[in-house]
Amino acid sequence: AEQVAEVMRTGSPLRDELELIRRENGTLGWYLTTKEPVRDRDTGSAIGVVCTSRDLRTPIDEGDAVESLTNVVEHVREHLAERIRVGDLAEVAGCSTAQLERRMKRTFGLTPTQYVLRVRVDRAADLLATTDRSIADVATATGFYDQADFTHRFARLTNETPAQFRSLARPS
Repeated sequence: AEQVAEVMRTGSPLRDELELIRRENGTLGWYLTTKEPVRDRDTGSAIGVVCTSRDLRTPIDEGDAVESLTNVVEHVREHLAERIRVGDLAEVAGCSTAQLERRMKRTFGLTPTQYVLRVRVDRAADLLATTDRSIADVATATGFYDQADFTHRFARLTNETPAQFRSLARPS
């Protein structure tokens, strides 16, 4: 409920939130949840929220290992503009880098480095679509080395340059 209120208030989506949710059979399971605002066509303001959750099918006895990833997810979001090292993420998770690699691959289907890049690109896409910040400023705010690095990586992952993405996300 708190996250839904935040999406309604800010109009910004929340992506890949790691959550422990009770399944239909009563057991607890880990999910990746995304909450996207539904916007009024005329005003563009948030009028609702669409939530989707992907069951990670992690057995509950692995819960402690997956729960440590919550700290990693929060750390990445809080330090997105900074350099993020895999060793630092492993320390946040309370495990070795090899254990973190295995946990993240099993849970997210991504290595820690791939996960950080995905979060950066997702946040950059949100900023491009919802703000007038310059592309260089978006690059810096989301932890890319410079605008050229950002443009290259963003285009490789989205098949659009940041400028193309912005023009498609915000048609005139």
